[in-house]
Amino acid sequence: MALGYEGFIRLRVDGPADIALGTGGAVPDTRARLESSAGYGGQINTPANQVAINNPRSYDWQLWQGSIDFEVHEGFLSRQIKPWIFNRQKAAEVYLQSRTDNVQLFNNCYWSELTLTGAEGQIVTGSAGFTSVQRDTYTIGGGYPTSGKTGIGFFCGSTGPAGATSAIGPTGPGVSGTYVPTPLNPQVDSWDGSDIGNTIPVPFWNTKVVIDGSSIDFVDWSFNLSQEVVPFFACEHQSGPQEPRFISVGLMSATFSGTHMFVGSAAWGIPDSLSTLNLLIGGETIKTATLERTEDSDPVVGADEITSIPVEYYIYELIP
Repeated sequence: MALGYEGFIRLRVDGPADIALGTGGAVPDTRARLESSAGYGGQINTPANQVAINNPRSYDWQLWQGSIDFEVHEGFLSRQIKPWIFNRQKAAEVYLQSRTDNVQLFNNCYWSELTLTGAEGQIVTGSAGFTSVQRDTYTIGGGYPTSGKTGIGFFCGSTGPAGATSAIGPTGPGVSGTYVPTPLNPQVDSWDGSDIGNTIPVPFWNTKVVIDGSSIDFVDWSFNLSQEVVPFFACEHQSGPQEPRFISVGLMSATFSGTHMFVGSAAWGIPDSLSTLNLLIGGETIKTATLERTEDSDPVVGADEITSIPVEYYIYELIP
């Protein structure tokens, strides 16, 4: 058992890894069941071992499809997310820890969905869905010390014997002489501690949408990417489920959507096409070009709501 602050998420695309301001993440261990459609003499009722519950079966490749959710800080966006977008066939490393000493390491991860979202009164958030070839390391962890304690066990907030540590990973920095787990996100940008930088999450008010050179008011926005991750298998006559021989990625789909704040006359006419749209997130910029409008709406809203206009544009160019 543990509380969520002991967990963290680490991502490495190129160079040193970064610790995300992680708010959630999981990679379920899924066994792909192959069920026979043949008849096998099953019965409607008893005896139980003959009831028709589709007994003939086998299993295919073990599926490792997961996701991570995070609050965006500039270092994580610039060093991990943006490079992962433009190097689509680069296998990234995802490391999850749900409790002390837990290890969930995935070395060959290919993103299938990436989303960045901002809204008034909130921190900019992101999520990434991915497929991994396999789980490379797993340790359940959670071995909390109880030496010298009586009654109910404890797992945080108590001083331990001299020399006790609570490191946040196999090679990460630890805190000597304490059982208190290291905080969710230490104030270092890179995993090896070489870059003591800005891990402050970016608020919505520190973002901007610039369309064809002009700043346009939005009360919320969302930048969405998706691509198919396709495994290919070979007939290798294995005794058990095999891993894919190859992993490939398909066409990318990219959209920008948001709620335009309509103020006074329609200074921005919601055109059918845009030459450029740049999304400024703190000190980082996501640059796009050649966009086409796919949807807009001008709804009637409640008495105390702003008469805003939701729009969506399809993106045809991403610029590094």
